[in-house]
Amino acid sequence: MDDGDLFIERPVRVKLDPVELPGGSRSRVDCEKCGEGINQGRERRIEGRVLCRPCAGEGYYEELRGA
Repeated sequence: MDDGDLFIERPVRVKLDPVELPGGSRSRVDCEKCGEGINQGRERRIEGRVLCRPCAGEGYYEELRGA
C-alpha cells in the first residue's frame, strides 16, 4: 500500500520544553527507590526523597503481577 493511502499529512506545531529537545543530558540524578537514572529534571521530590515518576506514582504504565 502506498503511504498516501495509509496516512494523511497535515501541518502541525508541537510545543516542547527545552528539556525535551534532542541533545546531551543537561542533568542526571538517580531515583532513591529503584536506582533508575532520571534525566533532564524529570525527577520528583517527595518527602525529601528524589524519585523517578513511576516510583512517585506517576508512571504511564502499570505492571501486571502474576500474569
